[in-house]
Parts: sequence; structure tokens; C-alpha cells
Amino acid sequence: MNHQHNIAIAQKLLEGIGSDRSPTEIAALFDTEVVFEIQGDDGVLPWIGRKTGRRAIVNFIRDIRTLTEPITFEVDDILASPSYSRGFRFALTGMAQGIELA
Repeated sequence: MNHQHNIAIAQKLLEGIGSDRSPTEIAALFDTEVVFEIQGDDGVLPWIGRKTGRRAIVNFIRDIRTLTEPITFEVDDILASPSYSRGFRFALTGMAQGIELA
């Protein structure tokens, strides 16, 4: 896989999050053993930290849709590696603001 493919997968993730596609359908873009990590203080929000498996993506999308009301979501950059020993990887940098509905 090349880095353009990885960027395309990242873009599909972002498009899926912003659509009404099911979290399971979006997670199917990834390997069953995906490593999904969102920087921040573990435990502050359920999706912060390092998680593994497609279930982590499903939970993330479900939780941000049900527990927050989005205000802004800005992607500054998509960084992708051309290869990785266990598949592919990318990182998104940017900012998200929302209102916690809990």
C-alpha cells in the first residue's frame, strides 16, 4: 500500500464520521486488529487513549455521535506512512470542539 491509499482511507473515515453511515460500516475499512489512538488524558472521555480492534472505532463513532453535539471539526493535516510492518498507518491532526451531552 502506498501513502496515497492511506490518505484515502483517512478521508473515508472522516467522511463516514460526518455522515449517517453506521459505525460498523465505517470500521470495516480497517483491519480487525487496528490500533486506534486519540491523544489526551485517559479516562476523561471514553474514546481517549489507545484502543485496539474494529470495536474501538465503532465505539468511538457511536460515542461521539451520542455523547456530544459537534461545534467545529477542523483537520489540519493527514500524515500517512507508505508502509508499516503490520499494514498501514495514518495520523490526523486538527481540532474538534463540541458540547458534551451527558
